[in-house]
Amino acid sequence: MVPDPTVPRVLRAVLRTLALAESLQRELARRHGVALADLNAMHTLARLGEVPISRYCANLGVPNSTATHVVDRLESAGFLERRLASTDRRVTLVSLTPAGLQAIEDTEFILRSELVTSVLAMGPEERTRLAQLLERLVGGSAAAASVGESRRPEVPKDIAQDHE
Repeated sequence: MVPDPTVPRVLRAVLRTLALAESLQRELARRHGVALADLNAMHTLARLGEVPISRYCANLGVPNSTATHVVDRLESAGFLERRLASTDRRVTLVSLTPAGLQAIEDTEFILRSELVTSVLAMGPEERTRLAQLLERLVGGSAAAASVGESRRPEVPKDIAQDHE
């Protein structure tokens, strides 16, 4: 079997991107004690405002059990609060605390990062294609994990062709 020559190139690019994201992760943890995924979850809640936890889960696009872990973690860190709705005590509402709002407003270091600067330097079509490929990458992983598939997906051949 002849190995696909695009695989090493793609893997190097993925690993380099992960390394750039890792530096952001470390700085975010140092400043606020949260991960990039938590910051994304906090941005989602900031956009929604105070909402029932079920709506928050739906907007995060994760199972309720995963969202509950996110809520627990963010509440424990002081970034999110939950309370029972006054109109229906069966409904739990979630909202950001002032500390949570401050953490999502402290994004200047992310905007100045090498990773974000490189993405913003791309043209709109390149950014759209990058978003599509990344969404396919993370969507494929989530879908495979949710149905218990253990096979390894093949690396799409068009990835290297798009950048040659």
